[in-house]
Amino acid sequence: MKPMLMTALALALLAGCGDDTLDQQDAREQATEHTCDRAEACDLVGSGKTYTDRDDCEVKVSNAWNNQWSKAECDGQVSSEDLDLCLGAIDVTLCNNFEVGVAALALVGQCQQQLVCSAE
Repeated sequence: MKPMLMTALALALLAGCGDDTLDQQDAREQATEHTCDRAEACDLVGSGKTYTDRDDCEVKVSNAWNNQWSKAECDGQVSSEDLDLCLGAIDVTLCNNFEVGVAALALVGQCQQQLVCSAE
């Protein structure tokens, strides 16, 4: 392959990598979706349960993630790689641990603000 063609190909690949940071709202929405999916899998959604329905879960959980990941500290600073680790941790959280709530989940493990909002 000719050197100029290789250089052009390399630049195209690098350009395709894009920015790997998200804003706080996008991160919060993704975390809310994963958290409520997990809450449903753990049978915490329904009449007489932690969340009365999916909407109730989404409102409460979104507010909790919003409090955990401050907009001032996280907006434009969310590492997509670190967020993926957090989302994966939510997805595999044991149901008996999941019942302690979002605040406790965010304070331990992969979902701490200083880990998720670490992009430079």
